[in-house]
Amino acid sequence: MQFLGMFRHARTSHAQGLTKEMFVSLGQSAVSARDVYAQGGLIVMAEGEMRNKSYLTRALKLSCDASMSLITAHAYRMWGADYPRHIEGAVVTAVIDRTEDRMILSADRAGAIGVYYAWRGRAAAFASHPGLLLKMGAAGRGIERDGICELFALGGFFTPGKTAFRDIRLLEGGCVLIADSRGMRVKRYYSIVQEALKKDVSAFGAADYVSSLSRREYALFLSDGISMEIAEEIMGKGGAVFYHAGDSGEQADVFSKRLNAPVECVNVSKEALCEMLKDAVAYTGFPGTGISDAVLLSLMKEAFCLFPAGIAGGKGAFCSESLHQGNLVRFLRHETVEKIDAEGYLRDRFNDLTDRYRIPLGEENGDQWAERLLCTVMNTAQLASRLRLLAEAAGGEIQTPLADERYMACMLNVFSKTENTHSPSKNCRGECVSVICEEALALADLDDQPIFQAVDPRKIRSEVQGQCADVDALCRLLQINSFLYQFDAELSGV
Repeated sequence: MQFLGMFRHARTSHAQGLTKEMFVSLGQSAVSARDVYAQGGLIVMAEGEMRNKSYLTRALKLSCDASMSLITAHAYRMWGADYPRHIEGAVVTAVIDRTEDRMILSADRAGAIGVYYAWRGRAAAFASHPGLLLKMGAAGRGIERDGICELFALGGFFTPGKTAFRDIRLLEGGCVLIADSRGMRVKRYYSIVQEALKKDVSAFGAADYVSSLSRREYALFLSDGISMEIAEEIMGKGGAVFYHAGDSGEQADVFSKRLNAPVECVNVSKEALCEMLKDAVAYTGFPGTGISDAVLLSLMKEAFCLFPAGIAGGKGAFCSESLHQGNLVRFLRHETVEKIDAEGYLRDRFNDLTDRYRIPLGEENGDQWAERLLCTVMNTAQLASRLRLLAEAAGGEIQTPLADERYMACMLNVFSKTENTHSPSKNCRGECVSVICEEALALADLDDQPIFQAVDPRKIRSEVQGQCADVDALCRLLQINSFLYQFDAELSGV
């Protein structure tokens, strides 16, 4: 599912041929996507799954087989810029209206489909992958102080609305970007946090989600938090085969015995693991969860040879973390640490987000609770987006309850009321430790690598040679270096 678009952009012709999808241009505006509708001065695209498609076709007096882009066009004509409020499900839409000289771009409510955008002067561009914006020439490759903090101070995910690149932003779930003669602005039409904080939030659990799926055999990936509850529902509906990394047998045995279901073990070789780490960065656009991303990509490639669809992500994604957990600041050069003030950056982001999401802090331990909630919101949305991109690269499609805002809101509601939450499974750690340590040492011996503009190689060696090396931290360092190299990123201010 690749898509891109440009609005009032002089480099529209540069976008043609960057995707395999339909390309429609109109003057200095263009859209490329699988589902595009164009008429008169209007270009409309819609990508994803529109859950309330039947309701909208009736409300807009369209035939039941109308395309999502046609439905979106009619919704825009009916409700104007407010149309995203009427669309449910994991679907991204864009409307370019030449008559009104306006572009509207909407993210899905859960933020499960990444939508990246860049703005220069009066020109805007958006895409499903940050690399497309770079190739279009719509954004620069600069990474400044904020980007360095995002890469090293936040443990594996990015602040909502931000990326590592200075010129590239991520449109948050439940938000719409409007560009017109007044400039560019982002408005929120749905808040997953406010929905989760409602006392009367409707329960929408695993059984409800599974009942919405088509009846078929799925591959279930144990490596990313599939819960027993979801597994039981899937088995009752149409059967499944579980895939897991070779040395994570304990959890696999539990599932296999309880569900009386087959389990396929996928062993990831040293060479394959290192390549998967680099591939995961290229496919998702940014460093992610390190080993988990690499193992999951390997599992998907194996499973999709037999099953066209898989399911990943469940209760395990809703885990207790903090803004400081998993950060890599200790690896930075001393002068870099002084320049970026990572502690101040994290404090500012926390305050920004609590204000933006209107999170109450007055209760006992309010700061800790809010931080935990924010980290989970950040983690689950970006996990859903990464899962989709990895699945597409592996040649299949992924289903995940994290893409359904009803499930996310319900789980966040439960999460906000509990002390102890589910932790994601840690797969393939034993076999991978030596591999990652060897790769990290090899990296530290190469002084021409881009990461060493900010990182002290001596600190990497010290970590590896310590009594208990943090393999997840080392893995993320490897991915950050790969990211900087693959995208020719330009670090400044270090």
